[in-house]
Amino acid sequence: MMRDLKQDRKAVVEVQFNWIFILFAGALILVFFIMIINKQKDLSDRKLSVEVLNSLDRIMSGQRASENRQDIINMFEVEMLYSCGGCDCDFSLSGMSKSKGTLVVFAPSSMESDRLLTWTQSWDMPFRVTNFIYLTVPENRYYFIDPPEHVERDFLENLPANLTYEIVKAGEDIPTIDDIEFRGEQKVRLVFFGDTGGAPDMPQDLEDVDDTRVTALVIDDTGPAWMNGNAEMLFYLKRGDVFVEDLDEEQAENSYPALGFSGAYGAVYSDSFQNFKCNMDDAVKRFSFVAEVYKERSWDLAAAMSNRGDSGGILCGTVLNLGYTIMQAMESSISSMESTGIFQAISDLNDVNDNAILNSCPRIY
Repeated sequence: MMRDLKQDRKAVVEVQFNWIFILFAGALILVFFIMIINKQKDLSDRKLSVEVLNSLDRIMSGQRASENRQDIINMFEVEMLYSCGGCDCDFSLSGMSKSKGTLVVFAPSSMESDRLLTWTQSWDMPFRVTNFIYLTVPENRYYFIDPPEHVERDFLENLPANLTYEIVKAGEDIPTIDDIEFRGEQKVRLVFFGDTGGAPDMPQDLEDVDDTRVTALVIDDTGPAWMNGNAEMLFYLKRGDVFVEDLDEEQAENSYPALGFSGAYGAVYSDSFQNFKCNMDDAVKRFSFVAEVYKERSWDLAAAMSNRGDSGGILCGTVLNLGYTIMQAMESSISSMESTGIFQAISDLNDVNDNAILNSCPRIY
């Protein structure tokens, strides 16, 4: 009897051990397959990210040569980051990144959508320097607050049709900033026109929205020539229920002069001052290079025309030599980032170019 009990007890222990072993082995097998699946998913996501980034690079490179072009890029819905450090800007998806290279790209610091909206504008100073590329997503909304009529007409009405924006102004559907309602947008960008005397006011309905979803831009001068270096564009971040300065990586500044409408559009699309500054600095470097080319061209043309010896050649040589002098002044203003000097040189160069055409001389640009 005792022997039978011992045998039964031993059998029970063996059964329990077998079940424990089976459960343990099954758990190991399950963990193994989960690891395989996760690894395959990670590899698949990385492969897809590389394909999207390469596709984006090809599209933007093609748009570099296109002016005033609007496109919608279909993509899988995952967060894409855009960041600039040391003025090297990268797009990144699922841990994979790709540099923007020599392109000038203005975009929010993060975007998550199945559609990417693109737009291009030529940056002419007054000769063509490069194309600016602007990116955003339909889920972002832009508010333009109290723009003067000439700003609406010359600046806002030329925005692309695929941009989601509203004007906040007396007589409009949204008469004041406190009538702005948060509708679950991915990002909200507030653009104020005129001197706000410091950080702009926060709309009441946006006070409790996550800080990363709301940013502001102040264009402090809206005179007739505000876009010609007369206006400063100041960037702000949300911190609770107030706006604070969005400083660059050196923590030194949060403003940049408006260098034409194209540059101002870049400030609208960029929600990070560091990202905006890096791209504008890249554009200004190219501007300096192109200006040097046209300066040498004006010198060579002036010498060639003067050496003809006839009255027409001497006249053209005088006109083109003036162009060379203006280009020297332009280069100096570019180097010191003196925006008023840059646009004065642009105005003078336009006059010289028109005078060259009037007198049947070679044009500088």
